[in-house]
Amino acid sequence: YVRDQKGKDKFGYDDNKINLTYSNQEPDKYALQARFSPNYMYYHADGEENVNYKADNHESTRNGTSKSRQHVFTPVADVYFWKQLPNAQELAINVVGTVFNTSNKYTNKEFDSQGALALNDDMNEQNRKYSLIAEANYSKKHDFGKLNFGYTFEGNRMNSVIENSFDDTDYRTSYVNNYAYGEFSGQKNNWMYMASIGLSYRVRHSYQQQLKDWIFRPRAMVGYTIDKRNSLRLVFERSNTE
Repeated sequence: YVRDQKGKDKFGYDDNKINLTYSNQEPDKYALQARFSPNYMYYHADGEENVNYKADNHESTRNGTSKSRQHVFTPVADVYFWKQLPNAQELAINVVGTVFNTSNKYTNKEFDSQGALALNDDMNEQNRKYSLIAEANYSKKHDFGKLNFGYTFEGNRMNSVIENSFDDTDYRTSYVNNYAYGEFSGQKNNWMYMASIGLSYRVRHSYQQQLKDWIFRPRAMVGYTIDKRNSLRLVFERSNTE
């Protein structure tokens, strides 16, 4: 069996990358920055093929056409805010949102010498993913150290739909993680010390299962500065590697 295929394709694409930034700040008082990047890409291709078949001693010819269209839209929004509060206090907030949106359509058709349809291969693929990451941190300086409290949220949702000549698939998954922590750190003479307690709650959904778990994450450190180039630290940490 031998398949000999010759074809020509004409294609083109547009790749657009846009960055918009707004900044407003006053030194030692506050800072605000917002960034938005609505990136977009479009690809298209059209082709024609001539196909010769040879199976055993039988030969046949086909004429084929192909068509491909792809859209990719990936906007990103990033907002950061920092504020100096009275009595050596600070507040920082950062929020990042992203979207991953793609569309891919592909068609391949082949016709025999009498013009009858011999091959029809169609595919339509749609991918959607939305994610959000947000973090807030509060800190206060004392004579004997620095106190931090924070909260982090991370979540995403994905949906992938594939339709073709063989099968149709609709796949969905999501992930949410909440993490809160408190931390105290300081230094006296040559000694350094830090103690932190964190707690995470995760929820994961996939095509076949759903998982929920709590993770207790304590952390402690004691260190001693020997000189300007050398220091010794003892660290204790507990987490989950899964």
